[in-house]
Amino acid sequence: MTIKGGGNVGIGVTNPSEKLVVDGKVIINNTTAPNNLAQLNIGSTGGGETRAIDIDGNWQNSESKSITFTHGSASTEMVGQINCVYNSPSSSIRWGKLYHGGDSSTYTMELESTSLTTANLTVAGSIQMADDTATASAAKVGTMRYRTATNEPVAVTGIDFITNGDFATDTDWTKSSNVSISGGQATFTANSAAQYIIQGSLWPANSLSGQKVQLTYTVISNSLNAGNFRIGGYTGASAFTLTGLPTTVGTHSVTLDVRTSVGDDNAIDLYVTNAATSGVFVIDNVALIEVTEEDASYADMCMQTGASTYEWVNIVRNTY
Repeated sequence: MTIKGGGNVGIGVTNPSEKLVVDGKVIINNTTAPNNLAQLNIGSTGGGETRAIDIDGNWQNSESKSITFTHGSASTEMVGQINCVYNSPSSSIRWGKLYHGGDSSTYTMELESTSLTTANLTVAGSIQMADDTATASAAKVGTMRYRTATNEPVAVTGIDFITNGDFATDTDWTKSSNVSISGGQATFTANSAAQYIIQGSLWPANSLSGQKVQLTYTVISNSLNAGNFRIGGYTGASAFTLTGLPTTVGTHSVTLDVRTSVGDDNAIDLYVTNAATSGVFVIDNVALIEVTEEDASYADMCMQTGASTYEWVNIVRNTY
């Protein structure tokens, strides 16, 4: 060890040019429990401190610098490498494996920054995606996800059995006295009695007996003080057994079984129960299609679908 008069320290060198110069390996260890964490702290700034490993210098075009992870000196003992290369005017960060003995490094992933706002990602090999359950948003645009679904409803023909499901006119629905259809909406006003809309003869008698359908509707508003929104059981001709339906604002899809029976049980009956004594319940865009249920896997992408609307859009679907 050499300690110069100016304060420079050398380990393995006799004429250190900086505060600490080491010729050889440096092992930083920490045996203190509980973390046993070895750290190289550079640039500590106190509260809200920043700690980093800063690899700096007079970078030349096509020059690269690396952080390499190893547990020995043989090529088989190399774990991996993070490499930064400067190719004026762009720069890249590469992940991969460095080989000793004159062998070339192999980088399986490279992120190239071509400008202050543009970057390209290159991957040599496969990319594995996981599910992303976050709501589609502007921040998610361009994001891809992989997901699986069990008993996923799939349209058989896509034909909507409902007529005037958008309530464009006050027709085609049989309704109770406290239900109004106007302005493209159906409004249920509570008054301690069940308030309903019914539409019959949706399909030929018994033609869908035992099959599945998907009901879709949009709740515009809900100020009911009590009670439920239901389908089935109000009229004897209903195609469905009594089922409670979601009442929160938004669009809902519910898969239903068509009753196995005889006769013309082919009506839809939607109603607010008599437990509601005040408030209104407003719906729109009622649709009913035949579906079958399948197990499937999906690759989706979040895309912008309007001026300020975003959706997860399916790119590939595979049934199994």
